[in-house]
Amino acid sequence: MKDQTWHLKRGDELVAALVVVGADYPWLQAHVEPTPAFDDVKHLFEQLESDEDAWASATAEIRSTLTLVDPNGTPVAEYLLHIDGESAWWRWVD
Repeated sequence: MKDQTWHLKRGDELVAALVVVGADYPWLQAHVEPTPAFDDVKHLFEQLESDEDAWASATAEIRSTLTLVDPNGTPVAEYLLHIDGESAWWRWVD
């Protein structure tokens, strides 16, 4: 697989680099390289993984707060992103 890095941003600020390590269509898997800004949003991903009842609200808050940018620099229209420690997996719609 060609080396790909996606970016998770809050406005113009880089929150994390997501370095793709595998794929299981329609999901991509990546190693997470967080920046210090990730600390401000980490709780959203922890809530997403730990509380099934809060899944919808956590997903909505992630999407409204963060932008997922593909390796070409294009923000994706919609996505479902999970981050657990140093691992991430997501699917998206252009």
